[in-house]
Amino acid sequence: MEEPRGLAGWQQRAQAVDVETAGWIALALETVFGWFFILGVGHAYAGRLWRAIGLLVGWWLVLGFLGFVSTVTLGVLGCIAVPVWIVVPVVSGLLARRTVLTEGRTGSWGAVLGLGGAGCLVILTAACLLASVFGVLGALLSAGSG
Repeated sequence: MEEPRGLAGWQQRAQAVDVETAGWIALALETVFGWFFILGVGHAYAGRLWRAIGLLVGWWLVLGFLGFVSTVTLGVLGCIAVPVWIVVPVVSGLLARRTVLTEGRTGSWGAVLGLGGAGCLVILTAACLLASVFGVLGALLSAGSG
């Protein structure tokens, strides 16, 4: 089968390059943001916002559970947490890339900004709350001992 020539052929080749590039972008976004606790950004880029929100919340639950179990076992089961934290974002990124390639999408930077920004805001808020709680506990312990 012969490739179309002229403007139609150029547009088909440009679309194929855009979709291929969008697939790699989805993979990179999902992997990097996932390593920073914000899984789902690559799926949001791929146009699957509800899947992205589900992955984000689920990832936080999994990481919280792994942190709790690691703390309870005094770090023994922390050996499981590190490989999970490394592998899951890569696998999810590959799935985001596959979504882009099979559906022929070119990606949405607005969705990346929305989900990534919301995820960063939640993580920063949680970190500030934890620092405040530990600060109050430290002050109470210091006042009680002195």
